[in-house]
Amino acid sequence: MAIRAVLDASGLKISKPGFDADSTAEANLNFNSDWSAFGVFLQDTHQVNWPVLPLSQDIGSYSHDVNYGTTFTTPPVFHVEVEIGGVWRVIGGSSSDARLRREIRIYDGGRWSRTAFFNLSVGSTETELQIRGDFDVGGIYAQDRFQPPNLLLRYTVFSYNF
Repeated sequence: MAIRAVLDASGLKISKPGFDADSTAEANLNFNSDWSAFGVFLQDTHQVNWPVLPLSQDIGSYSHDVNYGTTFTTPPVFHVEVEIGGVWRVIGGSSSDARLRREIRIYDGGRWSRTAFFNLSVGSTETELQIRGDFDVGGIYAQDRFQPPNLLLRYTVFSYNF
């Protein structure tokens, strides 16, 4: 069995499956603490345009997949940001998922109406980045309905995983 991780006086090295971290070439390492940054595999933006719902419908969903064009042995580490008011804000990153949730309550004549909300999650699999969302527009009348804002995501998928 291959020695996948080595921690010694020179630092930490983690190899790709099947290679010994203490003796393999740099190309066969997933991580080396001598490197100054993560290896970037894929970086791009994605516009989340929520569907507009008819008045007869309160809830909706969103789904989009970004295919890597290759298959990793495990889901790769990723990082996601969303642009809000011209500023990029981190919503998460890992090898599992990142989430953004916003809730809105509508005040109407001395009471708060049912809450409108949207959820957005981004997850990583061995072959793709999965962007999923669901939302509730709130009130039953057109003036009470909250349409979630379209969002611009910036994502980075890193070229190695542990």
